Amino acid sequence: QGPAVTEAEEEAHIADTGRLFVRNLPYSATEAELQALFEGYGDVSEVHLVLDRASKKSKGFALVQFADPQDAVKAHAELDASIFQGRLIHILPGKRPPPPPEGAAAGEGEGEGEGGGGAKRGATSSYKEQKEAALRATAGNRSAWNTLFMRADTVADAVAAHYGVSKAELLDREAGDMAVRMALGETQVIAETKRALGEAGGWRRRTRGVARSDRVLVVKNLPFTASLEELEALFGTIGALGRLVLPPTRTLALVEYLEAQDARRAFKALAYKRYQHVPLYLEWAPRTIFSTPPPPRPAAGTPAAAPAAAAAAAAPAGKAGKAGKGSAGKAAGELLTGVAEAQAEEVESSSIFVKNLAWATEDAALKAHFDAAVSAAGGAVRAVKVAKRKGPDGKLLSAGFGFVECSSDAAAKAAVKALQGTALDGHKLVLQLSTSRPGGAAGEAGAGKRKADGTGSTGGAAVLPDTCKVVVRNVAFEATRKDIMGLFTPFGHVNSCRLPRKFDGTHRGFAFVDFATKQEARNAMEAVQGAHLYGRRLVLEWAEEEGGLDELRAKT
Repeated sequence: QGPAVTEAEEEAHIADTGRLFVRNLPYSATEAELQALFEGYGDVSEVHLVLDRASKKSKGFALVQFADPQDAVKAHAELDASIFQGRLIHILPGKRPPPPPEGAAAGEGEGEGEGGGGAKRGATSSYKEQKEAALRATAGNRSAWNTLFMRADTVADAVAAHYGVSKAELLDREAGDMAVRMALGETQVIAETKRALGEAGGWRRRTRGVARSDRVLVVKNLPFTASLEELEALFGTIGALGRLVLPPTRTLALVEYLEAQDARRAFKALAYKRYQHVPLYLEWAPRTIFSTPPPPRPAAGTPAAAPAAAAAAAAPAGKAGKAGKGSAGKAAGELLTGVAEAQAEEVESSSIFVKNLAWATEDAALKAHFDAAVSAAGGAVRAVKVAKRKGPDGKLLSAGFGFVECSSDAAAKAAVKALQGTALDGHKLVLQLSTSRPGGAAGEAGAGKRKADGTGSTGGAAVLPDTCKVVVRNVAFEATRKDIMGLFTPFGHVNSCRLPRKFDGTHRGFAFVDFATKQEARNAMEAVQGAHLYGRRLVLEWAEEEGGLDELRAKT
């Protein structure tokens, strides 16, 4: 037995690592309860409750990692030898996680096992190993996450299969407007993916700035040849799966684990692991992405399991088989119709725009007001957000409106009908179905120049703008006015399309598109946002209406 560790040495160790080892925990305690206990002392970056691998029961101890080590020191001083759920907990300094074996970061999952498909480590250059290790180390960097990221190759395969043409015909350069065809195909694939995930209860209109789940992973960069069985085999080796959703477009998948510990192990082990011939991109899904618990999964080999998986995997291929051979011209024409139809379904909203809120109304009160009506319609309230704005003293104050997101369009419509004009905190509510993303600019602290009146980026536009004009940014310099018109015409009548130019005749990298109606502008905003034209990701914003003659004179 070594020499006793003094309190000063313990404090110095905790101040160095920010990590606590908590033991003598009740066996019924959960990670969420521990998170709530320690969050009172600072930002907790990770809670790991150690489970028995066979029984999946708690072993009675956990590791807690703080973002700021000084918060860990404070938590240790105040919670050590305190009573938690009837037990006297003991807190010790936690050790740093052991470094991975040399070469394991780059080589793990790259061997010859199932789902690997990479070269042997001996044939891998040191530069490639270092690059893969760096990618794995930054896998948890949320600023780089893009939930609807899709491989261009998978998008092309999905569009070709949908319209029954070969990929060579779809990408035929002689047919013209290939870049526009691919951009329109991407918008349709995005819409179909959203719809398929929504039917499975797994899609949120807004993903930026929301709390992330600790059990559900978004799996991206999938090839079109991905199958449900292969993904289940790959992710099922880590732990028990609750559900796995693979849309017919096969551009991404949702994987839910029954235990958070298994999900974390999967994230660390499978991020950038090669599946078939491509690396997998993983991110944590929004916390409320599923509104229902995972369904009971049939045992492997039962008659119910195989047909469902086969039907899901064969959905796109069946459509392609029926269509037979086509051409790029046929595909381009059908794309215009298909994109418009997919977008029409997207306009159906499960979000409710709530106006005339009392200044004192908070998220919890608004949710309680809607819970009964939405439940009576057979749905559930997924998310509630009261929009905020900064007051003169810098504090966030209610903006007088908010959003309620329901699990289905029908539940949202029923709630609007039932609660229209009802009183909450002394104010009669004014309700309408929202066609914009919930939450957003007015409700996000630090949203910068994005305005609550609807101007600015639509990454989370909270209020429907009073304009028909859209600004398209990050336009590739190869793009022409004809390309922009071809991209936006399927969503409505375009009154004008303008690309401001420099003195040398080249355009400035952005465009203005003016639609005949506001609804057509909103349809285009929802569909084209994030699509790629000539390899550049388009960023759409609402344009400010031009002022009258007096305002123009004042500006000059």
